[in-house]
Amino acid sequence: MESDPNREWPSYDHRLTLPATLEDHLQWQLRFCDLSDRQKEIGLVIIGNLNGDGYLDASLQEIAVMADATPEEVERVLVQIQVFDPVGVAARSLHECLLIQARNLNLQDDLVVSILEDHLYYLENKNFQGLIRAVKRSPEEVKLAVDLILQLNPRPGSAF
Repeated sequence: MESDPNREWPSYDHRLTLPATLEDHLQWQLRFCDLSDRQKEIGLVIIGNLNGDGYLDASLQEIAVMADATPEEVERVLVQIQVFDPVGVAARSLHECLLIQARNLNLQDDLVVSILEDHLYYLENKNFQGLIRAVKRSPEEVKLAVDLILQLNPRPGSAF
């Protein structure tokens, strides 16, 4: 088979600048984190079960079966992956995703956590008056907390 001498090959620069996928990015971080080889194998299974938004599409039990591990082992590795960049990846719900990000930013404010844990549906429905009544705080305090929450990324994998 002859090759065409006039064929143009992609430049070396092009190969260096290809964007990484979310999976590539997370696997790279997994290689350098302080986990055992066994935990890294579980981590690969977790990473392989993320959707395009970065959410985990399989249950802990399903991953445990795939990785021949216990759900407790999977949970320990999952907690590590959830603080990889982008923070909140591998969350199982919007609620969990935002809480992970808030905790990572040290937004342990009781109002922020309360809204994320118990009153997220008010934000989803843009019912700010209902939220103010539910948390029994001033509109100014609620606005500050909501502004912080709105800076969090509900779809951490979407950048990839």
